[in-house]
Parts: sequence; C-alpha cells; structure tokens
Amino acid sequence: MAGIVSYSGIAWAQVDATVGGTIGLPAQAQKAFVLENSYDFEANAQSGGTVVQLINVPSNCFVQQVALLIVTGEAPGSVALSVGDGSDTNGYFDAVAASNAAVFASQANVLAAGSNNTYGVGYGGGKMYTAADTIDVIPSGDISNALIRLKALVIDYGERN
Repeated sequence: MAGIVSYSGIAWAQVDATVGGTIGLPAQAQKAFVLENSYDFEANAQSGGTVVQLINVPSNCFVQQVALLIVTGEAPGSVALSVGDGSDTNGYFDAVAASNAAVFASQANVLAAGSNNTYGVGYGGGKMYTAADTIDVIPSGDISNALIRLKALVIDYGERN
C-alpha cells in the first residue's frame, strides 16, 4: 500500500511491502523455540565416557546456542562434562567442571587460550543440522551426584506441516 508519510514536517513516499500480521507470529515465519531436558546422575549414575543423549535435534534446524545448567554439582575436581553431538563430542562445551552449581552458555568468537586464532569450541556460533542428531553430555569420569539441565535455542528451517 502506497501513501505519503510526514516525518519532522517533511513528506516522504511510503510503500508497505510487509507480509504477515502484527498479532502473534505470521504463518510463514520460521519457528524459534527452546528444547530442554534434565538428567539426574544421582538416580542414573554413569561411567566416564558414557554418551548421554539429552536433546533430539530435528533435521533442517539451526541450534543457535546451548546452555548447560549444573543444578547440583559433583565433588570438587572429580569430573568434567563435555557437550556436543555425533560429529563433535565437545562442539558446545569442552571439559566444564561439574563441581559447583553454575550456568554455562555457548558463545561465538571465544578464542582458545594459548592457541592463535582458534576458537575454544567448534559450535560457538551455532550449528546447522541438515540431518537429525542429538545433543549429548559426556562425563570425563564416573558421575553419581550431579543434576544438570541442558537447553538449546533452535530455529526450525524445515518445511513441516
């Protein structure tokens, strides 16, 4: 829809080329959502190196960020957690201490200490999944006390009905 709009007393031509409505999400918008799962190692103790699959990621989705919340920690210095997927087991987090209640969030452009121009994690800027996969947690050693929560901010680019 064309028209004339006045800003600060100056008349400007205006063309409305927007799509969708202004209430709620337009039907053609890509969907962004948070996937979340918790795991209680006290109820389900695991050995070091065990892959604990926590979040299913559908195909054609972009995981923009992952957050790891350690609700209850392990004994100090006893175990670390890596978070990744089938392609890179520590793509989101590499050896995060599981000893204290804390929150960690993957982030872009974090350089690895002591390594020139290399990023600390592979998926710091997010990852596009063209095939379905899972986001996994892998403890470095035996773990039997921690309670964790994993969240992923996901954008669905798939054509779904």
